Amino acid sequence: MVSRPIAVIFVAFMTGALGGCASDVNPVRDLFVSAGAGPGVVTRPDFVEASRPANVGYMPVGVSAPVRPVPKKTAEEVKKMEAELGATRAAHEARAAEARRLSTSPPPEPPRVAPIPPVQPGLEGPKRP
Repeated sequence: MVSRPIAVIFVAFMTGALGGCASDVNPVRDLFVSAGAGPGVVTRPDFVEASRPANVGYMPVGVSAPVRPVPKKTAEEVKKMEAELGATRAAHEARAAEARRLSTSPPPEPPRVAPIPPVQPGLEGPKRP
């Protein structure tokens, strides 16, 4: 059985080692890299450095975008927009009705069968045994 202080030290070391994997500061990795056992720091090629800006300008996670001031619409502007939307809806409904009309096909006509002429006597052909 392992003594209690050794188990505590082992758990603390493993927690630190695994916790270090979650960030850019990893003392275990840095120790191996400085000893020559791990991969070294690879420099990026010049074209990569030139094509990427130094400050990307991303918004941090959990921070909402600033509220943009939008002027309030007047009653006339609202009525004009509603009229435009109504006209667009009417045009779309008309196009949909035309598409529905064109997509339906008429019922099929019965097949046209030519009447079979009666057989004339003497033209029946040879008799079969």
